[in-house]
Amino acid sequence: MGISLKNWSNGKFFAKDAGRSPFLVSLLVFSALAVEMRPVRATEEITNPQIAAPNITVPDTIPDTTPDTTPEALGESSLASTSTAAIAPPSELEPLSESLSEPDQPATTVEDWMTDIAQSLVQITGVRVETTGSGLQVVLETTEGDVLTPMTRSIGNAFIADFSNAVLALPDANEYSQSNPIEGIALVNVTRLPGNQVRVAITGTGAPPTAEVNLGDRGLVLSVVPGTEGADTNEEDIQVVVTGEQDEGYNPSSATTATRTDTPIRDIPQSIQVIPRQVLEDQQVTRLQDALQNVSGVTRQGNYGGGEGGAYRIRGFEQEGNFRNGFRDNDFYSISDPANIEQIEVLRGPSSVLFGQAQPGGIINIITEQPTDQPYYSFEFTGGQFSFYRPELDISGPIANNGDLRYRLNLAYQNSGSFRDYNHTERFFVAPVLTWDISDNTTVTFNFEYLYNDPVFDRGLEPIRKPLII
Repeated sequence: MGISLKNWSNGKFFAKDAGRSPFLVSLLVFSALAVEMRPVRATEEITNPQIAAPNITVPDTIPDTTPDTTPEALGESSLASTSTAAIAPPSELEPLSESLSEPDQPATTVEDWMTDIAQSLVQITGVRVETTGSGLQVVLETTEGDVLTPMTRSIGNAFIADFSNAVLALPDANEYSQSNPIEGIALVNVTRLPGNQVRVAITGTGAPPTAEVNLGDRGLVLSVVPGTEGADTNEEDIQVVVTGEQDEGYNPSSATTATRTDTPIRDIPQSIQVIPRQVLEDQQVTRLQDALQNVSGVTRQGNYGGGEGGAYRIRGFEQEGNFRNGFRDNDFYSISDPANIEQIEVLRGPSSVLFGQAQPGGIINIITEQPTDQPYYSFEFTGGQFSFYRPELDISGPIANNGDLRYRLNLAYQNSGSFRDYNHTERFFVAPVLTWDISDNTTVTFNFEYLYNDPVFDRGLEPIRKPLII
């Protein structure tokens, strides 16, 4: 047919002598309408996963793609139509909106919960009382300048400012008090209240003072002006400030056995019972086994020949040996004298393994008396039937003038008989203690105990079941 196809490359071809065949003309027209698609390659690396839609570049004028079917046009020009697509580089993309931050996760442990509560409270770390030209100012220093919101009122001759969601965290004391800072002001007192509250009470001598609350650089400033007694002031209205300490008596508030720190009993999750010194004195206890009768779940296991040795059964598990101030003290055969006992702490349950006990019943921890800051002298004498008598001496006080070195000495002597002949007991006990405060955070305590006990080993007589023939 005289048809020749050549130079086929890149989707283009050239033809000669196409006019001789109608089929070839149709083929050429179809090829002219075809659009060549070329792959698009990004020239820069795309790092943002949230990429905008590609920017399609469109020419201003659209060329006429109607093919020229004349033989001259078909023979001399190539029939092709192209379209391209380009992606704008990341630097030309519009800025994306910031992603939302992840919400704070709730606390899942007790430590995290306590940390969240402590961080939400405003800590008052310092209190300063400064004199001004018109009166004085009370500066409450907070951590990082946290803002305090007070609720103020006047009661009698006192100006009261209560701060909620705050705690008093002074480095040296639990409260701040200053008497007669200036004329007209009798007392400035900053104390902690239950429920995470702090109260500032400023008492005037003749009338309640006035105060203005301002924000300072490191906390809150109360500008106080002494009040002047007016015609409507009732001279009979006075404020009495009473400061005292709670007498715990039979209800001690803290213990050291469960956590090895002086922790309030209400915050200890273990089962612990404390026998205080007041109970030992009121019951005139001379044997440890008599004191432990006040604790449920604790029974005596053996008596070792009528003496005070033996073990104790706690929650059904036999425990041989007790502890003294958290350290293992004695064994099955030794005894403890109550002359220098401050309180007895009984920890029941498997928490006893913290002290190395093999049995999960519990432990008995004896807390001894420590030296006092003030001089203390005590003498007791106890007498009873079967020639029983027991004198006790307890003295304590500071040795150095500054109170850094203190002492305590406990002495006891006991002598008693029995309802049985030739059965008697003699005991002598001495326990000196010396405490030295090396620094504010370091204290060294020296303890020494000596106990001489001479009982008669007597298990009793076995009843005679059959007639004895001599």
